Amino acid sequence: MTKSERIEALEIASKYEIKTILSWWNPLQNVQWSVLKSRKKLTNEQYYYLSKNKLLEVKSEPKKGEEVILTISNVGREKLLSLNNGR
Repeated sequence: MTKSERIEALEIASKYEIKTILSWWNPLQNVQWSVLKSRKKLTNEQYYYLSKNKLLEVKSEPKKGEEVILTISNVGREKLLSLNNGR
């Protein structure tokens, strides 16, 4: 994944909320996500980068079987600043 793709993912996460829900019918990709109130999309690599590096946090506690709303974490904000400063 390129630096510009990482910056784009972090910028999307900083401006918009991300809705995730478990997909029990697809064992190969058990999470679906969408960017709320935006036409922008996250690729599989971008979502993986954000979620595996703890750059997202849960906005509110989910109830079992419901969707989860994610926002950028403090670590994600710091990462975005450091990547933008390195341009």
